[in-house]
Amino acid sequence: DQRQRVALLELEADLDNIRIAWSYWTDKQDASRLLEFIDGLFLFFELRSSSIPAIQLFDAAAQKLASDKRDIVCARAQIRARRSWFSALIGLPEEGLRMAQESINILRQNNQDFNIQTLLGVAINAVYLNKVEILSQVTQEVAARAERSGDAFERVWALEWRAYALILQHQIDEAVQTLQQGLTLSQGLDNPLVWSWAEALLGACSMAMGDTGAAKTYYSRGAQQAEEINYGRMLQICYETLGTLALIEKDLEQAQQFSLKCLRISQECGQTREMLASLRDFASVCIEQGNLDTALKLLAVVL
Repeated sequence: DQRQRVALLELEADLDNIRIAWSYWTDKQDASRLLEFIDGLFLFFELRSSSIPAIQLFDAAAQKLASDKRDIVCARAQIRARRSWFSALIGLPEEGLRMAQESINILRQNNQDFNIQTLLGVAINAVYLNKVEILSQVTQEVAARAERSGDAFERVWALEWRAYALILQHQIDEAVQTLQQGLTLSQGLDNPLVWSWAEALLGACSMAMGDTGAAKTYYSRGAQQAEEINYGRMLQICYETLGTLALIEKDLEQAQQFSLKCLRISQECGQTREMLASLRDFASVCIEQGNLDTALKLLAVVL
């Protein structure tokens, strides 16, 4: 809710102590204590676009939790499920999907309950691999679990992921209806995370329908929401599309600015795939400007 902005700043200021506490309970092999950390840490690393630190922290813990005791096995699976999300973001979705599915199977075999964040590692890796059928299946389970939990954030987050799957299946009208349902539920949350995603997904629907004016409005609002909590990856997504729209409108200066903003965020996040996309977009701007030498050099880098 509206406390998210302050909570993120508090976590950031105290992150060294949080890491020490996490390591302490890992060394103690205390599964219940670690599970108290995991959702908060996952969201913090996602919102701060800190994929490599997340992978390092979760990998180190998973390696230390070597016992075959049931609670340790399940805690390790929970950690690896969260870790799999970040595999997608650094360009290793095959590894990430395998890790996510293995982790969920372990939890099911041990009759261990889990929340929607555990499942989202499958969802994001399926997106990167264009495995729409897997994405559709897992988002349905995510929605069912969110309904059972009754948690407002989980329900809205689940609806947004369901809408994402519908967009990839070109079911735009249904995606818009799903997003509107999510927006209605999120009215009382004042949560920039869910609002930024909702705006970006509505922008994607508008792009699919050819309404570039509406798309520009939605992506601009999504960027504003992301800026409130310094959500780097969402800023990257919004800036990329706003750059494309500026190029369509022949606003080359703005297109160049958005491409460079995207490139900086991608570099900071260690996302090679997105860096290449930004360089390609920058090359497109250079072509429109008549600066063909620079465009060729940029495309040579991409190649």
